[in-house]
Amino acid sequence: MKVAQVVTGALFASTASAYWVRGAAERAMYYTVYMMEDVHYNNKEYDGWKIARDCQGSRRGLWGQKGRCNLAEFLDYIWAPTADDNKPGSQPDTRPRAADIDWPKSMSGIKKAQAITSMIMGAKYKDGSSIMVHDTDSDKRQYGYTGKINTVDKLWPGSGVNSYYDSLAMFGERAVKLNDDFEAAVKDGTIKTAPAGMDPKDPKYKEFAPHMKAQETFRGLYQEATNAAESVVDLRNQDKWKNLKDKGDWKNKLGVEPVWEMKKSSQSWIGEWEELKEGDTIARMEKDLGLSHADAVKKYDQVWASNNSSPQNKQHAAALEKARISLKTFQAKKVCP
Repeated sequence: MKVAQVVTGALFASTASAYWVRGAAERAMYYTVYMMEDVHYNNKEYDGWKIARDCQGSRRGLWGQKGRCNLAEFLDYIWAPTADDNKPGSQPDTRPRAADIDWPKSMSGIKKAQAITSMIMGAKYKDGSSIMVHDTDSDKRQYGYTGKINTVDKLWPGSGVNSYYDSLAMFGERAVKLNDDFEAAVKDGTIKTAPAGMDPKDPKYKEFAPHMKAQETFRGLYQEATNAAESVVDLRNQDKWKNLKDKGDWKNKLGVEPVWEMKKSSQSWIGEWEELKEGDTIARMEKDLGLSHADAVKKYDQVWASNNSSPQNKQHAAALEKARISLKTFQAKKVCP
């Protein structure tokens, strides 16, 4: 199932924590950085596993490390119960029946962020039923592996990360730290990369092959983590503006129909959304309402502040800010040589 198919049916939650497709995209970022930690086996510059370090699974790491978690095991390990934030007093959902989920036979080779997101959103039990229940009228909503996570005890144990917001910002920092460690290991010879231009068919290339594979894997995971971070930001933006447009009552409050601009994610499966064009809307207020520029700006700012004043919108803004920090951190670093 393609991500675009499941995004259409996914509901947008009013809470800061990322649910549904946003939660799936965030887990794609978490898991790709988790796999990046595999690369540093026996690297003296490396500071040890930090992400879900106590997750004991069936996957072997890049260098044959035992006990690393595959995607299914990782998702189940960081799971936390989630209540419906739109229904105060609602009971939290129950943990998915992990043994009954019809995951692909091999989970170890899954590294693409979009594929991870799609897999989480499309997860079904062996009887064909979805592990998620979206029904807004149901008191038994199930978020599957797209609801809340155990950030402090499971995802970042002992790392000083004590909130969902901190976690969003930390993944970019962690990826860059791993990249720096990798570069240091290459420089000191712990990780031996082949001389530039060496033919892979050269018999001497064999001694470099495992490390070249590690380098290729690391580069790929860094790019996929960056893609996932971009998806998280764009989905947050899409959700923010959808809520603002649908619930803002802009025309009545401003006195004119506001001007909207179509935005498009570079991640094609996310699609488009509309954002308010501040300058054009203010100009329309001046023209249609006969306001001075100063008065139009003042009225616009008042309406903007009012429409963004709810606790939910403030939480969304805080989460979006942290997600952007991670994305900018990913993008600012040139991945290992």
